[in-house]
Amino acid sequence: MTTALTRILLVEDEPDIGDMLRLFFNWRGYAFSHACDGEEAFEIATQTVPHLILMDISLPDTDGYALTLKLRSCPRTAHIPIIFLTKWASREKRLTGLALGADDYLTKPFDLQELLLRVQNTIARAAREYFTDLRTGFPAAFTARERLNQARQDPKQAIIEVILENGIPYREQYGSATAADIYYDVSKLVLSVVNHKGRATDFVGYLDEDQFIIITAQANAQSVAGQITAVFNNSVMRYYPDGIEPVDMMRLFCRITSGEDRIEVS
Repeated sequence: MTTALTRILLVEDEPDIGDMLRLFFNWRGYAFSHACDGEEAFEIATQTVPHLILMDISLPDTDGYALTLKLRSCPRTAHIPIIFLTKWASREKRLTGLALGADDYLTKPFDLQELLLRVQNTIARAAREYFTDLRTGFPAAFTARERLNQARQDPKQAIIEVILENGIPYREQYGSATAADIYYDVSKLVLSVVNHKGRATDFVGYLDEDQFIIITAQANAQSVAGQITAVFNNSVMRYYPDGIEPVDMMRLFCRITSGEDRIEVS
């Protein structure tokens, strides 16, 4: 099992700044990714769903404003907080970034401790306002329910509820820290399968301790659900001590809703 780390994505074309911030945030226990242009940034953001994005305005293939609009229009990344890091200090530039949906704006050169505090405060605020689940980085219940309501009106979309059965008995027996690692593993599995079998624009959200939500095309739903349940259920014994045959073994199953049809995959 892997302990969940807060994920930060830097979008910056200056290697020296990227190397400096990687060392700084890795040393403080963050999982740090670096993209040098907008195309790479969008790919990393949709594939990993970071907790926060640090964004330069000047990029080789686009600008931070256009990339922010693209991220805000994608269901999987719309909730991610964005902090601009830029040499542009004018009031007009700052207001433009904030108007597009950036959460904060910091000019270069910046103080690393100030940056760290702004990162911590922005992530905490997103969690406090129920936009982001701190553990997984996924959109939290407030955003997930909004997307669910929209998907129910679209006959082309399928809703997959990914439900962990017997997670509560496991947590009571083995402790909340161990259970938290399992929920994190499930979130990685869900995202990995959607990345492989779905689309970059598919929505992945977190409703509560035992339930994730995927919104994808009807044609992909059964394939996505089948792989998620097969991978988890075939390896579930690794979460139990050797020689233990649990009475209430955990099991992952998926409920697919598409129009008026409902299918369960276990």
